[in-house]
Amino acid sequence: MTTEELQEQGAIYFDKITDGFRDYKDVKLVMDEKRALAHFKNLKKEYGNNNAFADFYYYRLDMDSREMVDEVLTDAEKTYLNLMMPEDLDQDIIFPLDDKLLKSIVKFFGSSASTSGCRDPQ
Repeated sequence: MTTEELQEQGAIYFDKITDGFRDYKDVKLVMDEKRALAHFKNLKKEYGNNNAFADFYYYRLDMDSREMVDEVLTDAEKTYLNLMMPEDLDQDIIFPLDDKLLKSIVKFFGSSASTSGCRDPQ
C-alpha cells in the first residue's frame, strides 16, 4: 500500500520519520542499580525537573507480569504507583519523572534502566 493510499484511509503520516530514526543517536548504558539511579538523577537535575519524563508501561502489563514486577517493589512503592495510576490506561504512558518513579523504574529494570523525554538543555 502506498503512502497516499494510507493517508486516504485516514492514516497519520510523518514526513521523513525514517530520517529522524536513522539520525537519532542512542547510547546503551549498563550499570548497577545504585549507579543508574545516580546517573538519571544527575540528568534530571541537568535538564530540569520539568523536562524529565518516563515512558512507563507498568499499568499495561498483564497481571502475571505485573506480579513479577511487584515482587521487587516495597509496599510504599506499590502504593505510590497505584495512586498515580492514570484514568485512561490505553492512552497515558508518559509521566513526569519524579524521584519516586525513577527509583521504581531503576529497581525493576535493574542495569537496563531507561528514561525518555529528557529535553537537551542546549
